[in-house]
Amino acid sequence: MNCKYLLSLLILGGLMTACGDDEPDSKLEQNEQYTTMSIYAGEEGSTGASVSKYNMTYNLLGGDVTIQCASLSIGHSNVSFETASVPFSTAVIQDSYVVNTIHVSSHVPMTSAGVKIDNLSMYLTNGIYDLKRPAPGVSNEYSFSVGLFMQYTLNNTYKVKSMPVDVCYGGSTVTSFPDSNTDGMSAYQSDDMMYRIVFNTSRKTADVVLYDAKFAPAAPALKGIVLRDLAVEFTSDAGFVVSGTDIVPETFEGTDASTPNPRYSFNSFSIASSNSDLTKVRCEYTVATVFKGSFEGSAVRPSK
Repeated sequence: MNCKYLLSLLILGGLMTACGDDEPDSKLEQNEQYTTMSIYAGEEGSTGASVSKYNMTYNLLGGDVTIQCASLSIGHSNVSFETASVPFSTAVIQDSYVVNTIHVSSHVPMTSAGVKIDNLSMYLTNGIYDLKRPAPGVSNEYSFSVGLFMQYTLNNTYKVKSMPVDVCYGGSTVTSFPDSNTDGMSAYQSDDMMYRIVFNTSRKTADVVLYDAKFAPAAPALKGIVLRDLAVEFTSDAGFVVSGTDIVPETFEGTDASTPNPRYSFNSFSIASSNSDLTKVRCEYTVATVFKGSFEGSAVRPSK
């Protein structure tokens, strides 16, 4: 047995174990459950999302997995299904993190009747940004160190995409601002700012947290900014847009309390998925009428 192969799977699941020739059979199968937000887009422009749970049973020797979903809310219906064994691939990305992937471009073998799944693609990794930094008043119920990004076609009708309910994106932020030294506009770039989205699917809202926010060289660095209850729109390609206007944010330094701070009012804010598997986003906003920010980032950390 390939020891590195087995360990990579166990680490991805958040577990550690010994690896040796005398490993008992009970260690050759591993069961993991992932709570996600499943977004759907169907006929006649129907869209929506709900919190769903996927249960995966890995055959560590055979290199395949079965996927079970007990209740997937699509419109006014609940769909349950279980696949037969599907091959997956495991890779260690430059010793930085582990990735499991599935790509099935045709019909997925099923054990449950009445449900058809096609075009299954999965990206599962412990390489997501996992800040472990709570924000006052923002739920940590769905915070997890492993990210599941999965998409498939359901019953020839619905495009379904699943992603973490609580997700954080890192990348590069560029802010333009009036500069008295140049009598024009200057740009400031920060690679430290992080953008966290915590979705509330039942209300179609989201809280957005900006960590280590700094909009200009002379501006103070803020440990955290919270934009609460922004509107969420689910799109025809099963993506998302989180947006709002005239937002008075709350700023915080620690984890106990946040304070409304009109000095940093957001005239507009929008963050939206920008690739098919929802691992990347683009963000645009204006702060206090003078700072115009743009951000492109990924939920997956860059490799070393």
